[in-house]
Amino acid sequence: MTPENCKKLTVNAEDDLRFFSNSGKKDRERWVFDRWRQITNMPSLAPIEGEGPDFVFAGESVEIVEVLRPNRLRHKEYKADVKDLKQGQLPNPHDGADLQDVIQNASCWVSDAVLTKANHYGSVAQQWILVVYANYSWCDRTEWARIRADVTDGTKTFKRIDILTADGTRVEQIKP
Repeated sequence: MTPENCKKLTVNAEDDLRFFSNSGKKDRERWVFDRWRQITNMPSLAPIEGEGPDFVFAGESVEIVEVLRPNRLRHKEYKADVKDLKQGQLPNPHDGADLQDVIQNASCWVSDAVLTKANHYGSVAQQWILVVYANYSWCDRTEWARIRADVTDGTKTFKRIDILTADGTRVEQIKP
């Protein structure tokens, strides 16, 4: 790897580190919101950003939640990547979730995140839309029907629940 390539990769990795750190949370939520809105053909009006709900636009309140593979330490991974690149080494790949783990457990990861948000906001969020960003490998193999059953049985919160796939190209509607 040439020094120029290494420097460019390091700058990109530092940008990624910022985006995936706590300080980048609003930027990540906005990316999820924009992708979801585009895929679902929602109006492209400028949203009002907030906290609980994260966005209000066109009379809709939208809360965002990101689901990662359990015990993933993404920020730590990106910090290690920057360190490796500064030393002239290519970092190892991350988030190599096992397909069988996703098939067996991802529906629980997502359902748990939905129920946690529902418990946090309660009846205040009955008319909100929850957008879940399923940010893990093989998310397209998640058992959506299991999530629908869990969410229907477990919460009256949120009038609508959509799941945005990790690559930001598809939305799976869970509720209604």
